[in-house]
Amino acid sequence: MLRLMAILLGLLCFAVPSRSSAQEVGLAPFSGPRHRVIRRVVRAALEERVTVVDLDSEDPGGADAVLTGATRGPRSRPRLTLVLLSRDGDELARQVLRVAQNRRGERAIGRAVRSLLDEAGDFAAAETPSSSGDEVPPDPYGPADEPSEPSEPAAEPARPRPTSASASANPYLHLLVGLSLRNREFSAQLGGATEVRNVIRLFPELLGEARIRPMVGSGDPLLEGIRLRVRFGYALFFESATPSGQVIGGAAWSLEGDAAWLAQLLDDLELGVSVGGGYATYGLDDNAFVPTVNYGSFEARAVTRVRAIGEELVIRAEAGYRYANGSGPTADRYGSIDGHGVVFEGGFEGIYPFDTNVALSWMAAIEWQNAWLSFSGTASDQLANGGSDGFIRARFAVGLALR
Repeated sequence: MLRLMAILLGLLCFAVPSRSSAQEVGLAPFSGPRHRVIRRVVRAALEERVTVVDLDSEDPGGADAVLTGATRGPRSRPRLTLVLLSRDGDELARQVLRVAQNRRGERAIGRAVRSLLDEAGDFAAAETPSSSGDEVPPDPYGPADEPSEPSEPAAEPARPRPTSASASANPYLHLLVGLSLRNREFSAQLGGATEVRNVIRLFPELLGEARIRPMVGSGDPLLEGIRLRVRFGYALFFESATPSGQVIGGAAWSLEGDAAWLAQLLDDLELGVSVGGGYATYGLDDNAFVPTVNYGSFEARAVTRVRAIGEELVIRAEAGYRYANGSGPTADRYGSIDGHGVVFEGGFEGIYPFDTNVALSWMAAIEWQNAWLSFSGTASDQLANGGSDGFIRARFAVGLALR
């Protein structure tokens, strides 16, 4: 008796198909950059869960549901919108994600398709039963007797709802605070062997930084490359010493900003340029050794970003030209100051997602700046022949990223 029941159960398992395999999804034509390749990847992911029927339009024919797709933006990393529609044209689920031209992009598509089907649930069970059990279903490859109007694809929102598949997308805003450890070396040649020199080995700074990419997600590759940045630094203590050992107190701070445009050349490589400027002051108490100096600056840099692991780990480098114009007591004593120099900066940055909208943001970098100074005009003490002012700074900051 037990053997007979086991045989009957086995035959029943073979006779009754699984719910997912009974579902048929019609795959409509895709549009946009790389739509043919992306459609093939979507089809392969669908076949793992449902039966796929290729359609020439969004008319479902005999399918239980229809999947539509469209891509927008740069060909190297387009934004893909997948919409699953019921047989009646109602939207069941939607997924929006960025698609890179690599294995990671294919895996992201697979995750999006699975999420789409999970969100839609058992859409085949929601069908309206036919009035007659003997009615023959329409041929999915041929025209129906009474073709219905193709359903209008749902309008894409101006800022699509983030999904788990787009978790690596560029954040549009970073807000960070941190610390730096840096030095400062200033020198001015007064003629012969006479030199005014001020060297501060190391001192800490409190840092603040805000970065914004306002057009991320717009779908326009030119606008998406815009980046704006503001930085602020304040020395927690700033002291100098004369050759005789006299300590000179003071304060130092800086405020800088720039605007950059980055071109997406490869899936994980951005190259661009930035232009900016700022103001910095090295203030020292009244002394006969080295007076206060203030600098207004202009910079033009080449910028590189390499996504080692999406936006979770980015390697970046910047290098360029720096112009500094000095003012204050130092310029009064030794002459008007003009400086031409270089700046190099390199490091790492990244995010750790908390959810689809907020992430932990961090950065670590080393920066070197130096300007070679020239003095002109009149001087209350002695006109300097030349000099330099520069520093090395190591920075670390953490904060929030919004997506």
